[in-house]
Parts: sequence; structure tokens; C-alpha cells
Amino acid sequence: MDIEIEKSFWEKHKVKIYLVGSVFLLGALLTVYLNNNIVQVPFKQIKLGKVSFGEFQEIVIANGTVQPKRTILIDAKEGGAVLYKYKEDGDTVKAGEVLLALQNEALVLEYMQRETQVVEQLNNLRNTQITLHQNLRRLEDDYALTLKEKENISRSFKGDSAVFVMKGLAQLEYEKQKEEKSYTTNRLKVLKQRLEEDKHYLKVQNDRIKASIALMERNLEMIRSKIEEMQVLVPLSGRLTSFDVEIGQVLAANEIVARVDVPGAYKIVALVDQHYLNRVVVGQKAEIKVQGKSFHLSITRVKQNVVNGQFEIELFFEDELPENLGRGQSFQVAIAISGKEETLKIPRGSYFSSSGGKFVYVVKEGRAYKRKIVLGKQNPQYYQVIEGVEKGEEFIMSSYEGYSKEDEILIQN
Repeated sequence: MDIEIEKSFWEKHKVKIYLVGSVFLLGALLTVYLNNNIVQVPFKQIKLGKVSFGEFQEIVIANGTVQPKRTILIDAKEGGAVLYKYKEDGDTVKAGEVLLALQNEALVLEYMQRETQVVEQLNNLRNTQITLHQNLRRLEDDYALTLKEKENISRSFKGDSAVFVMKGLAQLEYEKQKEEKSYTTNRLKVLKQRLEEDKHYLKVQNDRIKASIALMERNLEMIRSKIEEMQVLVPLSGRLTSFDVEIGQVLAANEIVARVDVPGAYKIVALVDQHYLNRVVVGQKAEIKVQGKSFHLSITRVKQNVVNGQFEIELFFEDELPENLGRGQSFQVAIAISGKEETLKIPRGSYFSSSGGKFVYVVKEGRAYKRKIVLGKQNPQYYQVIEGVEKGEEFIMSSYEGYSKEDEILIQN
């Protein structure tokens, strides 16, 4: 009788063992294959950031330049060649000091001739004024003399009338005296009327002459001031800038030769991206940092015209000014566009230039997975996150150069 020999465990299960081993081997080979085809990035070459929830304020950075609040332009009122130069660019000047002496002989000669003509006209007007007064004086004397004569004739006629009544005076003599009295009376009336008319005429003419004399004197002062304007004077105390004039240089009339900056009063003029034109208004706050210290400003003017994709704003300091502040210094101005709020946010980094802010690589268990995100507002430190990541998640915030098209990367320890 045949005896059934019991098979060993190996013989019973070798097919299954081979099958399971093959599966594990295939899985291992597949894992190795996949790992070899996933982009691997050394951990030391990346920088991680963390998604957080907290206080956030939208801030825009603009490049600003220091300018004086008040600048006075200095021009050459009259043209001419520069004869003397008394100051240099950057000097501290006082009001009334002479900057330049100009030379223009033809212009000076012209003004001197005009001055002579005006003086002659003034003399003629004053002579006319004297003549009018003399004529009035003669008329007044004539009136006074005629009045005296009338009084004498009236007294004489009164006495002769009494004699005539008593038949002591001839008829012819009486009539003669009567005619003289009548003539004198009429002449006195005419003189009185002429005197009143001449007084009125003299007043009118005198007022006109005075006005003409005043005008002539102003013209004379203007002519003399024009001659004096061959010197260019400092209109206001301050610091002289943009003064680049040389001796012998010919200046045109009203040509700008320099500026005077009023010391101790400065503003910042900044250029802002046109994207924020409707969101930047007068009164908004801003700040600059100088050697780690913050200085607060407020927007005082917003120019609406856009040039090369930017618009200009002016800002005044709210309190103290940085030390040694001067025209032309440059600062980065942080402008607060919105109020503070609590929101989800991620730190800024070079990843933005690779992804355009449309995705990040979220890190989990040694790997990083591409995930789409939607960003909102921004400031110099953070981006506001609308959706795509959650609080506490870590992501790669360094550049994605070399693997930005990958959906997954392996981080090598």
C-alpha cells in the first residue's frame, strides 16, 4: 500500500510565496522607478514658509525723493552778459544779496533816453500847472479890483443922486455916472462867473495833471528799477541750488538762473503704480525708515495724470524730520492703502516670480505638492490668501526655478 507523503509548507505555498514576492518586488521596483523620475530637491536648497492667520494691512511701496516744500525761482529780469558772479551753487544766501551783475549797454542807454523824456514831460506838466494857477490868480485880482471899483462908484452915485434930486447936478453928468455903475455891475457879474468856471476848470485840470505826474513818476521809478535790474538779487533767504552760470554767459530776459530752497521745510515726492490711482487719496498715512527709525508722513496731494504707468503724490512729514535731510535724497515710502484686518496670509518670497502668485508647493512628509492658490492684497512682508492653503501648512517660499512645471517633488534630507 502506498503511503501518502505529506508535502512541506514550502511545496504547498511556494506559488503564493512567489506571487507575493513578485508583487513586493514589483512594488519596490516601481517605487524606485517613480522616485527616480520625480524631481528631487535637496532640503538645504529650499526655504520653507508657514501659512498663518493674523493682523494684516495692505501697504504699497513707492520710490520717493526729498524736495523742499517751498522753492523760489530766480530769473534775470533783463537780459545781458554776466559781468560778475558773487555766489556759488549750494551757498546759503540771504534776501537782498547780489548773485550776478549783468552788462547790457544798449539797454541801459535806451532806459536813460526814456528817463530823459519822462523828466522833460514832468517838467512840462508842472509848468502847465503853474500857468493855470497864475491865470486864476490874475482873474481873482481883476475881480477884487472891479469889486472895489463898483463899491466906489456906488457910493459916488448915491451922493450924486441926492444932489440931482435937489437939482444940483446936470442931467448929462447924472446919466454918465448911472451908466458907469451899470457897466461895473455887469462886468463884476461876468468876472464872478468866469472866476467860478476857471476855479472848476483848474480843479479838473489840476487833478488830471496830478494823475499824469504820478503816472510819469511811476514810469520814472520803473525805468530806474529796470536799470537796477541789471543786478540779479536773492529774493528770499535759503540754500542756493541749480545755479550753473558762468561769467561771460549771455542771459535772456526772464531766464531762470537759480533756485532758493527754504531751509528746514521738506516734502517727499513719490511715484505710485497707476493700479492704485483710485485708491490713493489725500490724508492717507505713510512712513519711511532711516537707520531703522520710522518717520511718519501723510499724503497732501495726488496728481491724477499718469506718466509711464505711474502717478505722482506729495507727502508731508507729520512730526520730526530725519537728520541731515536734503534735496535729492531717495527713500522707499510705505503707503497704507487699507485699514488693519485679521486674515489668512503667507510670507513674501522669490516663489512669486516663478509662480506669478497662482500656486505654491505645499510640503507634507518629505514631499511637496503643487497647489493652486488665490492671493488678495499685499504688503512688504505678506500676501493675503483668499483660498488654496490652510493655517499651519508649510510651503516652499524660495524660487521654483527648475521644477515649476512639476506637480510633485521629492525633498532630499
